[in-house]
Amino acid sequence: NGLMSFVNMKNCITFYQTAEEMQADLLKKHCSELISSHWDQFSSEDFAHMPAPLLYRMFKTKTEYPLHTAIRTEREDVVFLYLIEFDSQLSVKVNEVDNKGDLALDLSLKSQQRGIAQTLVANKADVNRKDNSGKCLLYKAIQRGDEFAAEFLINSDCDVNIATHLDKETPLHMVSRFDPKVTDAQVIQGMAHIARLLLDHKADVNTQDSTGSTPLHNAIISKNEAVFEVLLSSKKINMEIKNSDGHTALWLALQHQEEGPGDEVSPDYEETSLAARLIQAKASPDAIEPESGNSLLHLAAQHRYQAAGIFLTKHGASVGHPNFKGETPLHVACEEGLADLVHELLMHGANPNYQTVGTPVSALNIAALGFGDSEPEVSQQTPLHLALTKGHHSVVQVFLDYKVQLAKSGSTNKRILPNFNVKDSQGQTVLGLALWNHMHDIADRLLKCGANINEKNTAGMTLLHQAIETQDTNSALF
Repeated sequence: NGLMSFVNMKNCITFYQTAEEMQADLLKKHCSELISSHWDQFSSEDFAHMPAPLLYRMFKTKTEYPLHTAIRTEREDVVFLYLIEFDSQLSVKVNEVDNKGDLALDLSLKSQQRGIAQTLVANKADVNRKDNSGKCLLYKAIQRGDEFAAEFLINSDCDVNIATHLDKETPLHMVSRFDPKVTDAQVIQGMAHIARLLLDHKADVNTQDSTGSTPLHNAIISKNEAVFEVLLSSKKINMEIKNSDGHTALWLALQHQEEGPGDEVSPDYEETSLAARLIQAKASPDAIEPESGNSLLHLAAQHRYQAAGIFLTKHGASVGHPNFKGETPLHVACEEGLADLVHELLMHGANPNYQTVGTPVSALNIAALGFGDSEPEVSQQTPLHLALTKGHHSVVQVFLDYKVQLAKSGSTNKRILPNFNVKDSQGQTVLGLALWNHMHDIADRLLKCGANINEKNTAGMTLLHQAIETQDTNSALF
């Protein structure tokens, strides 16, 4: 009784041990009550010197989960006592989730207690066990950027292709999503090591999540170059897989390069860029969208990614592929006014005289069936028709200079000479379009480069007839 007045939170564990040795039951009970009231305030150091049998008995009286408590206090000897007692129930006991939602194996891995983790696995701990939220141990390890835990689980033959229920994310998807901008460099390198380890243990590098994205898609979106390099080194990687938006990894690399910091200047497509490394790894520059027939070059032009378009052109993309409307990349570049890309396409053999076919008529395309009051669609347009319709003077000048240069050289070298007398579905030449859009200076240059002033439209009317009929005095005088 005299000693009880000296007992406090700081020394109650020591007094509890002393009372046990002295068989002082009253003092032991008093200390036990004090320990219970402050249970969550004790750390592993407070129990470091207590004998394992006594500590194990205490844990069994103080908590419903003595195994988890033994791991939290880093007492491997107490863990052994637990395993001995529940030898016949190990497959259940070592895989229990405690009242804090933790698994024993996960606790040992988080605190890097390799010995306890190995003991648990050797005694039927399930390396693929999920907690109450449905998260498996490997998922949790990667989520917290825990290289130690992830490596241990992979080397213990956990399922490296296990996917989350809703998002269908595999461990490879997860490691590829770490963003270097907001993640410590050591964690990034650690997760790259885990990516390599996953591949070595036969993780599927081409698996797709619920959005259709592969780990490679994720690595590009997060700009995780460390994991990107690991994935790209896999001999089994398929770089042509499209996500649910219909985009390949190369398109995402181009898109993120264009929309990255400093997009007011021309994006850098050096050999170290993600796009260049994909091309070096034999990614196709000609991926096609199944719904529209658009190639990557079409998409680059549509998004006004001029540098991306030039990059693709220089790396062997097909400059003549038409989409379902008969538009080549040159048509789209002309319509968007991308003069530099237009020049590059022409220099790589794009056909300046290729004509569109218009929107394909289908049972689902009501607009194309002619209902409503909309104007009939103009088809059979060359790229230059579109440039003039949109008023892109710089693009027209590229065509004029290109024709002069080609004519002077005397050798087309597989390049095609522009024909300024090709007519669209309404019988209009580019000269006519220049006149009706009041670009008389351009009309004059077109004439000097071979445009025929006497061409007739579908109604058999010359340009002069048309100008008079529409009372366009300036064009008639021209």
